[in-house]
Amino acid sequence: MNSKLYHIITNKAQGMVLSQEDETILNVFLNNKENQELYNDIVSIWKASSTNEPLLSFDIDYEWNTFRKIVQKNAKHKIRKLYIVSTAIAASIAILISLFIGINHIDSNIIYTSNNDVTKITLADNSIITLNKNSVLTVNKNFNKKNRSMQLYGEAFFKVQPNSQLPFTVHIDNKLKIEVTGTSFNVRSYNFETIADVHVISGTVSVFNNKNESIRLVKGNKAIFNKNTGTLKKYESKNDNITAWQSGEFNFDSTSLSELKESIERYFNKELIFPSEYNKLSYSGHFSNPSADDFAQTIAISFGWNYSVSEKQIIFSEK
Repeated sequence: MNSKLYHIITNKAQGMVLSQEDETILNVFLNNKENQELYNDIVSIWKASSTNEPLLSFDIDYEWNTFRKIVQKNAKHKIRKLYIVSTAIAASIAILISLFIGINHIDSNIIYTSNNDVTKITLADNSIITLNKNSVLTVNKNFNKKNRSMQLYGEAFFKVQPNSQLPFTVHIDNKLKIEVTGTSFNVRSYNFETIADVHVISGTVSVFNNKNESIRLVKGNKAIFNKNTGTLKKYESKNDNITAWQSGEFNFDSTSLSELKESIERYFNKELIFPSEYNKLSYSGHFSNPSADDFAQTIAISFGWNYSVSEKQIIFSEK
């Protein structure tokens, strides 16, 4: 059982404020319908109790090993009729989470997270993954043995070592699968965005949606997946700054504001909002590891706009 996940879930259930990294991990966990049901049950247990005291600390593995001796091997996740006295809340929740995760074998996977920093990871097959800020990569427990499979929440750049016997697969929201044998590509998919995209830097990439539709991409191609409609489309990509979020070095040469928006949003993880008809405008200039305020001020001066910067947005408006 992943004790970090246990503490995140129980802290959230008690209404505690989570760190940004813990919120990201929880969002990934809640992507799955069964996980959502588990979390809702935990919250119900907590609210149904008569105590407002913090949950006690329990040895989760011990609770699970004890509990599984008295349940059938085919036990399913059902706690709708579970009644708990207040003194046993923490133990019951520990058992519940351990049961669920034990049955689904989640605890053997390897989870990599990035908070406010770009993080570089070298996997067992020597593939190199660069995680953008506030991203989570969950690598299958049998990686480089039986498969090279993983799930991504957020954004990452993949430089994959060739292995035709074990294709390298990245799963997104249980709706999209990216498969390669050896190549480099960039993937972005955050929960707060309705679009997921794949940009190929080298080699060949196959992308599949959950409608059994697929497209094949080569260098200079990108795939756009609409999470709401399930549509998957292929486009040419001329954006040379698509992976500049890794280094913070941006070079724009008569670049349309549409392309600039695409690149800068990746770097700051903030939505850029321009005045209407901005797609007719272009910009030339260089940025080196800019702060959000420095970037916004430079753009605002160039076009004679006002600007404001918040946690999730950079907004430009006409004076």
